[in-house]
Amino acid sequence: MGAAWAFILFFVFWGPEMSQNEREEEAALARQYEGMRSRGCSLKEIGARRAKGFRPGEEPGVNEMEEEKAANESTQIERV
Repeated sequence: MGAAWAFILFFVFWGPEMSQNEREEEAALARQYEGMRSRGCSLKEIGARRAKGFRPGEEPGVNEMEEEKAANESTQIERV
């Protein structure tokens, strides 16, 4: 029982935590994706971009996003 308490206390006080740089990176990602949502990207599109390795600062222009939407819509129409 004492070993379990020691294990828990060890990880509570000396466990892994995010550094300030990691927190800032996560906040930048969140702001970037929220900005994409406010411009009209759906969560599905944002998820697809993340899966392709999209990084903040590499965001395509609005015209490219519109072209991508049109291409996705046309392929969905062809499937039906």
